[in-house]
Amino acid sequence: MTTRAKAAADTSSGRTSDKSRSAKPSKQSAPIRQGQRAVKTRSASGSTKKKTSSNRTSVRQPSSASADRFEQRRNDAARQSSRRRLQIVAGLSVVSCLAVATVALINSSLLDVDEVIVVGAEKANPEVVINAAGIEPGQSLLEIDPAESAELVERVPWVGTAEVRRSFNGQVEIAIAERQPLVALPASAGFALVDHWGRQLEVVGQRPARYLPVAGIEASGQAGDMAPPETALLLTFVSSASPFVIEQVDLLRVTDGEVKAHLKSGGEVNFGDSEQMGEKIQAAETLLKRVDLACLAEIDVRVPSAPALKRYPTNGETEEASGTGQTTTEGGPQEDPKQPLPDC
Repeated sequence: MTTRAKAAADTSSGRTSDKSRSAKPSKQSAPIRQGQRAVKTRSASGSTKKKTSSNRTSVRQPSSASADRFEQRRNDAARQSSRRRLQIVAGLSVVSCLAVATVALINSSLLDVDEVIVVGAEKANPEVVINAAGIEPGQSLLEIDPAESAELVERVPWVGTAEVRRSFNGQVEIAIAERQPLVALPASAGFALVDHWGRQLEVVGQRPARYLPVAGIEASGQAGDMAPPETALLLTFVSSASPFVIEQVDLLRVTDGEVKAHLKSGGEVNFGDSEQMGEKIQAAETLLKRVDLACLAEIDVRVPSAPALKRYPTNGETEEASGTGQTTTEGGPQEDPKQPLPDC
């Protein structure tokens, strides 16, 4: 065989071999391209095969309607934000204007005190009341504390309660209710008028006729001070006594924690302490109306349900009512007509 023939044969043999190799299935799988993934499947015969599936992600472009809605929302949000900013700026402007106006109004003369008047003052000095309140013309109305001013006014001796009212026409009104004295206590400079709380209201040179004389207590004579503690017993009697009992008395005496009333007709009534004062006064009034007061030494009503009466005998000594022909009934001691009263 010639060299040319041999080369042709080798070439033919090599092509045949290549075809044979290409015809046989390769055990190695073809490489998986990017964007594919291998999927194993099992055939009916049980053999496993690999399949590739596409894993590509498609990007959808927004439609024209979606773009319009997005743009509309963005515009609405921008308008709302702008509106809120305008509202805040407007609110701050209003607050600033009000603050400036308030400061200007406070510093102006429109809210100054032009006049201070006192209502209800008879015994109290109006000038003293105004000075106690601490209010002066020209003072700003907004600087006045009505409750504090009223408390200061109530420290004035004659003032019981006070109320301070402001008016934006420049007027301030101080309305007071005065205290009422019940007794006149002896004092170094005269007589101290004392109300039912025991407060000394005023000192006068002479005792007013409408107040009963008092013995056994002396006041300090300083208006506004409290009277001695034992004055409370005296005040309890005076505030509870009926006009009839008061009319029979010409002197009140306080001693050893008891109050005694000396009678104009002679003798006295011992009322004791302040307990059951109303019942004691009622018992004393019953006796003063029903019993002959001749030679009377004392009516003791310290126990109002069992009053006792003493008279002066002819020998100058006192004796109990039971020894002078007196009997005690439901209406109090009454005369026994069978036995005459002692001649004193």
